[in-house]
Order: sequence, then structure tokens, then C-alpha cells
Amino acid sequence: MNNEKTGLLIKEARKQKNLTQKQLADKLHITDRAVSKWERGLSAPDISIIEPLSEILELTITEIITGERHTYDQVELIHNNDKAFIDYSSEQIQIHKKKGFRRALSLFIAVIMLMPVFNGIIRGDGFTYSCIPAYIKTKAAADAITDCDKDNINMYISDARDMYENLLELYDKGIYIDSYETKLSDTHLEDMFMTTETDFYVTYEELTYKFVCTGTIQNNKTAFMYILPSTSSGELPEWISDFEDAICTYFPG
Repeated sequence: MNNEKTGLLIKEARKQKNLTQKQLADKLHITDRAVSKWERGLSAPDISIIEPLSEILELTITEIITGERHTYDQVELIHNNDKAFIDYSSEQIQIHKKKGFRRALSLFIAVIMLMPVFNGIIRGDGFTYSCIPAYIKTKAAADAITDCDKDNINMYISDARDMYENLLELYDKGIYIDSYETKLSDTHLEDMFMTTETDFYVTYEELTYKFVCTGTIQNNKTAFMYILPSTSSGELPEWISDFEDAICTYFPG
């Protein structure tokens, strides 16, 4: 649909009917601002309005869509085709809406019913009720760190304290956290202790490094504990230690 051509045709037909924008709008149960936008080519009529609009202005639906008038001989055939098209489209829209709602409702019911089953057989007790929430919280925490979002850092990370300021210091040193990846399969509950894993991709001196960061849930928030390889022989480069110190807030004994 060419909005400008359609708008000019609507304006022309409205004036031929001696209707103001408000009078036309009232007949369609919309605002006159909507009609004004059509006529200025800023928007187009909704598909649900095209049929009553065509009847009021005595235009075919195709004429409104194309913005061009047709000859008298074409009008009846086009009108019948348009009517069939609108009826079919409206029917299909309603069918798809109903199907979509039913699918969503069925999926929701299935998840609720199967949660106890999943909780017992997928990677042990607590998977559904503990691991999935932990994964969601860890993803939110990693996202906050990557975006250096002060509010979300405090919201999603346990004992965040000076993390935001520490991240700013990392950036001043040329250490940039570019992205992250958190996987549900890397979330485990063992002996009532939750562990998560997040891959952080960090750029330093034009090279990008991948660090696996182990975390847990403390006070209903995510706490990152250490990055790998923290147990490797020898001391880590200073910038890696700075990165670990900036994002790790929990140190298990």
C-alpha cells in the first residue's frame, strides 16, 4: 500500500461525500487524528477498517489499497473479490489467534504438570525448582556485568559493593568484557550447593580471551567465585587477576 496515494484518494472521496474528517472518523468509531494521518500519508487504515471505509466512501477495497480509482466495469468484480479476501483474511486471523492461545495455554499447563517429574529425573532432585532459577539469575548477573549497568549489578549480584567502580577501572586499563555465555547445562545442584558457569569473553591488548567463571547463589542473588584457570601453576598475569578481583564477590572456605 502506498500511503500517500491512498491518503489522497481518501481525502478526495471524503470531500465528494461532503464529510469532514471528524464526521468520517465518527462513522468509523476512530479519532479524526487517525483520518488526518491517513490523508497526509503518515499511516494507513487498519485491515479491520478498510471494509467499512470502502462502503462509506463508495470505493472498492482494491482502490483504497492501490490509491487508484478503477473503471465502472471493473468495480463489481473487484468488489466481490475484495469482499471474499477480507472475509477469508478475518477468518484466518481469528483462527490463528485461537490456535496461538490454545498452544500457549497447553504449553503452560504441560510445564506446570511436568515440573515435578523434571525435578526428579533430570540431573537429580532440585533441577526444576533450583537450577532453572539459578540459571536465570546468573544470566541476568552476567548481562549486568557485560553492560556495566550499576543498578542491575546491585540488583542481581550478591555483595556487589564496589563492583561497578572496579569495572570502570578495568576499562581504564584497556580490559573490556565484550560478551558472555551462560548455559543451563552448566548449572548443577550438588549436596545442596549450587554451582553455575559463565563464559566471559574479554579483550585486552587487541586479543580476546575466554574465561570460565564459576558462580553460585547467595542471598537469592548470583555470586561469582573464581575464574579458570585459577588453579594453574604459577601466578596469573596482573590484568587477569584484576579481572577476577573485579567480578568475584564470594570466596568459599
